[in-house]
Parts: sequence; structure tokens; C-alpha cells
Amino acid sequence: MGRTARDAIIINTHYAPWDMAGSKFTLSDIVEHEGLPGRWYFEHDLDPGQELDQLKWASWENRQSFWPVKEALLHYIREAGFNLVFEQYDQVGDAIFDGMTSQAYKENHRSVFVGVRTAP
Repeated sequence: MGRTARDAIIINTHYAPWDMAGSKFTLSDIVEHEGLPGRWYFEHDLDPGQELDQLKWASWENRQSFWPVKEALLHYIREAGFNLVFEQYDQVGDAIFDGMTSQAYKENHRSVFVGVRTAP
């Protein structure tokens, strides 16, 4: 990631919660994958060519996806050489306060993360 993007990266992704209370997703227990703690999300059990076009949000090529915990993802962005790391909150809607305090923000475990590399 740090070798490919020179100045900035924008990552719109799910992340795994440490505590599954209140989550609307069924995720695995916390495991480590490629050095990051997180959880596995089961996408589907379909073979290519089967009804995959009905699964617009699913990862078609992967039957499961790894969701790192937010803290590990933020740390990884920093370790990749982006010395400024932000979570972009306006993706929760026009009214940031309402979006952040709504149950949807807590249930969806999805956000936009921005890493910026500044001059040394």
C-alpha cells in the first residue's frame, strides 16, 4: 500500500469490532491474518456463474472476507508510511451528529479511512 500510493490513500471498508454486542453481522472469533487481528465474514457459498449478480455487496471471488479491527487498520496505514491518518465521518450522512449517534454507525462497522503522506 505504501509503495503504490505516493501521497494519499482512501480506504472505504468494513472493520471488525472487538465486541460483537449490537453487531448486525455474523463474524468469526478474533483471529490474526497477515499480521492483523480481525474477524472473518462469510460472503457466500455459490460457485462462479450461480446467482452471484444478486449479491451486489458480496465479494464474488472470495467466499469470505477478512475485516481487521479498526485500531489495527489505522496502525497499518501509519506503518505503510502515511504519517497523517484520519477517519472520514461525513459518509454517515448529512447530519454527522445524528449519523454518529445512530445505531446504524455502531451496527455497520464500516468507515472511510484516509492516509496522507506529508513531506519529511
